[in-house]
Amino acid sequence: MAGPCKSGALRMESSWKYRFLVKLCLRLRLSIALKRGYAVTTFKMSNDAMAPELRTGDLVAVDTRSAGQPVRVGDLVVASIKCASWDTASEGGSSSDRESSSEDSESAGEEERRLVVRKVAAVAGDPIPHDGPGSGSAVPEGCVYLLANDRSKGPDSRTSDVGARPLSDILGRVVAVRRGGRITWL
Repeated sequence: MAGPCKSGALRMESSWKYRFLVKLCLRLRLSIALKRGYAVTTFKMSNDAMAPELRTGDLVAVDTRSAGQPVRVGDLVVASIKCASWDTASEGGSSSDRESSSEDSESAGEEERRLVVRKVAAVAGDPIPHDGPGSGSAVPEGCVYLLANDRSKGPDSRTSDVGARPLSDILGRVVAVRRGGRITWL
């Protein structure tokens, strides 16, 4: 049984109740937010920008309690990215039942905001990776540098109009993936 944290809250990640709710969300494509601090939602991957870790059709469970909170290098997160180059790297993002498409764009050439799953490559104070805009400088305070495994499938922080993203753009951390009938915990 998980003991209390310093704040008095249960360690949700190790509790059987938390794991049960994540499995339930993944099986039924639900979102759950309970009074005890559980907040999990699911998103379906619509492309292979994060392959081989995540593929088209995979269902990811996202812990939305971590929205806007500091993340670690290597975390997979769902972020809301605004980018004018969606047409050159078509990405439906990872979305639940509210999938977005290029037809939803208000007008051509305007920036469109979409939900995407990306890996945290650098956090505030870390050097920007060598292949990104501003490489050599540090990630600004309160921001993260997000990368796709295959940037031809969707923009990431290496795209000039995306760059480092503020923590407020992070909707949550991916905690589990369902591929087929199998659930993998991250």
